[in-house]
Amino acid sequence: MKKVVIFVVVVIIVFVGWFLFGDKVGDWKKNDNSFENISCEQIKINFPDLNEKIAILCDLEAKIYQQYTDETEERLAYLNVAFEWESLGGLELKDEFYQRAVDIYRAFEDKYHDESYTVKWNMAHLYIDLKDYTKAEEYFKKAIVANNADAEPYVALLNLYLQDNLPANYRSVKELLDFAQENVSINREFFLDRYLKYLEKIGETAKADEVRQELKLSFPDKY
Repeated sequence: MKKVVIFVVVVIIVFVGWFLFGDKVGDWKKNDNSFENISCEQIKINFPDLNEKIAILCDLEAKIYQQYTDETEERLAYLNVAFEWESLGGLELKDEFYQRAVDIYRAFEDKYHDESYTVKWNMAHLYIDLKDYTKAEEYFKKAIVANNADAEPYVALLNLYLQDNLPANYRSVKELLDFAQENVSINREFFLDRYLKYLEKIGETAKADEVRQELKLSFPDKY
């Protein structure tokens, strides 16, 4: 009987401890400079010829775990190191560095519940670099939510479809593109031009004619 009581007490203590301090345990796990279970030290081992550059970025990552009194500074620490990993990925063309940037951006999203356009835009392009076009589509759509008056994210999304990186069901994006046609005010002609190419490609002749007529108002000799 005593053993049963002791076991129950231990279970209760463990449960209460996890409930009270579980988040802190999660934070401690993150303090080893690891995202997605890949430590900075392991990346150094994987790429010994880039050890010096990686060490600099690992030092930048360490700044994420400092105690900040200003949340803006803490946010910038995340964004700065994510950008640097992304830049190193572009320089060395290594997927591991792109993935590192994605992981840090995702940690940033989770921590701050961030919905900013720049983060969504950068992540979409990182997923393109990683050839994960489904995730790129997802993040371009999130970028549109954050900035629905600018042609830029719509054009990027249409480029995914035009380049055959991702099969697009017109019905699934029609509402979004109709909204864009009504509401895009920044670089509108840029959007309409790409939208026209997409409509022509999928054989939506009537809609293509409608878009072409609007473009002719600004560029009568081109369309």
